[in-house]
Amino acid sequence: MTLPDERFRAIRQGRKLLEELCDPGRTPRVPSIVRDRARGALRHYPSDYELEAIARTSPDYLNPQPFSVYNGTLNK
Repeated sequence: MTLPDERFRAIRQGRKLLEELCDPGRTPRVPSIVRDRARGALRHYPSDYELEAIARTSPDYLNPQPFSVYNGTLNK
């Protein structure tokens, strides 16, 4: 089962991966077709601001706060 904070982190890490794929300095051996597809996906990928807004309106699906295994609630 994926928790809301894990999902939030995965989306952020996905954007970071796409950004790295677009940068030939960081990923020199990536084919241009992969770079183009990563660039296309980033065009519509949520920004940090949008991701935070989604988390505020749907905390059951996305939440930047880590889940506490000790009391079953979000740490604040």
